[in-house]
Amino acid sequence: MLLLAAALAIQIDIHPTIADPLQLLTRPSPDTYTCSALVIDEGEKKVIAGVPKLVVLRGQEEKAEKTSGEYSTELTVKIQPATSLDAQSAVTHVIVKHNGEVIADQRSAVTLLPEPGKHFKYVR
Repeated sequence: MLLLAAALAIQIDIHPTIADPLQLLTRPSPDTYTCSALVIDEGEKKVIAGVPKLVVLRGQEEKAEKTSGEYSTELTVKIQPATSLDAQSAVTHVIVKHNGEVIADQRSAVTLLPEPGKHFKYVR
């Protein structure tokens, strides 16, 4: 049986936790990043699932899963420490399921801004 699925867009956001809106409770460590994933139904232009917030410490890997109705989203993020370029990177993996069946599987890697006060070194 052939099933037609809606076109899905997966939006990933990664930013330093220190940039989060002010919190009444104690703030996470300044060496952390706040990550989220949204699953958007492109046809209906609405969010159908996602993981709203996952805080990851530099050099660590964290995983979170959230179910919304018939959809579940699993987000895994690893913040890799700086290398000789003084830049960190984030590796993400998002799995979206509909009624237990995988309908999307996306892996991404991005370079994050250098640590405050550090700059890229160009070598000729």
